Amino acid sequence: MNELTDHDNIRLLRQKIIGLGERSISKSYYPELRRRLDQLEAQKKDLEERTQALQKLMEDLEEERRKARESEANYRSVIENIQDVFYRSDARGNLIMTSPSFLILFRYGSLDECLGKPIAETLYYYPEKRAELLRQIKEKGSVTNYEVILKRRDGMPVTVETNSHLYFDDAGNFAGVEGIFRDITERKRAEEDHRKLETQLIQAQKMEAIGTLAGGIAHDFNNILSGIMGYSELCLKAVQDRPKVHHHMEQVLKAAERARDLVRQILTFSRKAEQEKKPIALAPIVKEVFNFMRASLPTTIEIIQKIEETADVIMADPTQMHQVLINLCTNAGHAMRETGGVLEIGLEEVVINADDRLHRPPIRHGHYLVLTVRDTGQGIPQENLVRIFEPYFTTKEKGAGTGLGLAVVHGIVKDHGGEIRVYSEVGKGTIFRVYLPLLVKQAEGGKDMDEALLPGGGETILFIDDEKMVVDLSRELLEELGYLVVAETDPVKAIEVFKEGSGAFDLVITDKTMPHLTGFDVAGEIRRMRSDIPIVLCSGFQEKEDPGKLTALGISRLITKPIRMSVLAKTIREVLDKKQNG
Repeated sequence: MNELTDHDNIRLLRQKIIGLGERSISKSYYPELRRRLDQLEAQKKDLEERTQALQKLMEDLEEERRKARESEANYRSVIENIQDVFYRSDARGNLIMTSPSFLILFRYGSLDECLGKPIAETLYYYPEKRAELLRQIKEKGSVTNYEVILKRRDGMPVTVETNSHLYFDDAGNFAGVEGIFRDITERKRAEEDHRKLETQLIQAQKMEAIGTLAGGIAHDFNNILSGIMGYSELCLKAVQDRPKVHHHMEQVLKAAERARDLVRQILTFSRKAEQEKKPIALAPIVKEVFNFMRASLPTTIEIIQKIEETADVIMADPTQMHQVLINLCTNAGHAMRETGGVLEIGLEEVVINADDRLHRPPIRHGHYLVLTVRDTGQGIPQENLVRIFEPYFTTKEKGAGTGLGLAVVHGIVKDHGGEIRVYSEVGKGTIFRVYLPLLVKQAEGGKDMDEALLPGGGETILFIDDEKMVVDLSRELLEELGYLVVAETDPVKAIEVFKEGSGAFDLVITDKTMPHLTGFDVAGEIRRMRSDIPIVLCSGFQEKEDPGKLTALGISRLITKPIRMSVLAKTIREVLDKKQNG
C-alpha cells in the first residue's frame, strides 16, 4: 500500500470536511473552515518551496566545499613542490609559514627550528637590510626581483631574488609580508665569472695593444741600442789603458744591456718573443735586485742578503729571474709597508734526496739552487695560501695590485723546471723558497763583455740593415777583425749586388724587419741564386711562426737584437768554420 503525501492527506481531509459540512456543519461556520483550510494549503506550498530552496542551498554549499577542498589541495601541492621558497611573516617580523623547499635552500633540519623566530636575525646575512626591504614594500606595496643576501643555517651567505608584498587581515589591518625567495647564487657566480672573463679579455686586449706597440718600436729601439752597445765595445778596446774611462764605458754598456732586457720583458708580456734560456749565475742578479730594493723600500724595512759563495749556475732567462725576484720582494715589502720589518733574500745550494720527506708535495731529487725571500710582515691566512698563485687573485686594495705577480712567478719557475714553496703564519711573516735545478760549473771569465773578439780570415760578408748607424758600426768592426764587408741599407739593392757577384760572398747577414722586403724575403731570393751560402738573420723579436721559417729557408743562425759585437764576431766565426769543416 502506497504511503500518502501530506498534500494528499490535506486534500482528503478537505473532502471529508466539505462532505461533513454539507450534512452537519452549520452554514455560518463552514466558510470560515474553508478559509482556514486554504491558508493551511498555502502554508504547505510555501513550506515545500522553502524546503526546495534549502535543498538547493545545501547542494551549492557542498559544491563550494568540494571546490575549496580541491583549491586547498592544489595550494598545498604548489607550496610543497615549489622550487622557490614561499614565506610569510607576521606584523612583528616573525616567520610564521614557509614552504618545504626552505629546508633545502637554508639547510635546516626541520621548520620548527626557524618558525616563530625573527626573520631578520634568522635569515638575513645583514639584518639591517630587512628594514630597507620593508621600507620599499610599504612605499610601493610590493617589490619584484629584489636582490638580498640571506644566510644558511651554517652562516654561509646565499644570494636570492625576492618578490614580496604586504598582506592584510579581514578588517583591513596590516598583517605581515609574504612572498618568495629564489636562489640566484649560481647565476650570480656565473655573472661574476663572466665579469672576470670580461676583465681578463680587457687585460688581454691591453696586453695585445702593448704587444703591437712594443713590436712596432722594438726594431728601431734595438737598432739604437745596437749602436750604443757596439760603439761602447769599440771604445772599451781603445781605452784599455785608461782604467777610469774603461770603467765608465763598462757602465754605459751595462745600462744598454738593462734597456735591452727591458724591451725583451715587454715583448715577453705581449707574447711577442720567446725567452732565451742560457747558463747564468743567479748571485749577480740577486745582488742587483738587493740594491734596487734597498733604494726603493722605506727605511722602516731592513734588507738582509745571505748569499752562499757558489760557482754553480742554472739554465735560465736572466730577465725572467730578475722578474721573479722583483715580484717576490715587492710583495714582501707590501706586507710590511705599515709596520716595518725585515726582508731577507737568500741563495744557497741544496741536495734533495729521493727519500726526502720534508717537502710536500715532494720535490724531484737532485741538486738545486734555492732562492729564499723571507719577510716579517702580516702573513697570509691559510685559506688564501691555496689560491695565491691563481691569476687575478689578490688581497690588496683596489689599484694596489693586479693579482698577476705570483701567477707569473709560478709560471716562470715551472717553465724553468723548478718548484716554489711557501710557508706563512698570520702576524709572523712569510717565506717563499724557489728551487731551481743546478746546471754546470761556471767557466772562468764567463762575462760576455770580457770575451775576446774572434778575428776573421779575409772572408767577404754581405751585411744588410736598413739602419745606417748599425751598418756603419758593423762594417767598422768587421773590417777591423779582418773581414771584407759589402754593406747595404736597401734590401732590394742588396739582392741586385748579390746577383751580380754571388760567388764572391762567403756569408750574408740580414736584418729581419726592413722596408720593401723582410729578412725572410731576402733569404729566399738569395737561396734561389745560391743554395749553399750561410745566412745569419738579425731580429729584435720573434713571431710564433719564425722558427718554422728559419728551418724552411735553411738559415744558419739567429742573432737577437740589440747585437753585442762579441756575439756577432763569435757567431760569424762559428758559421764560417762549420761551412769550411762541413
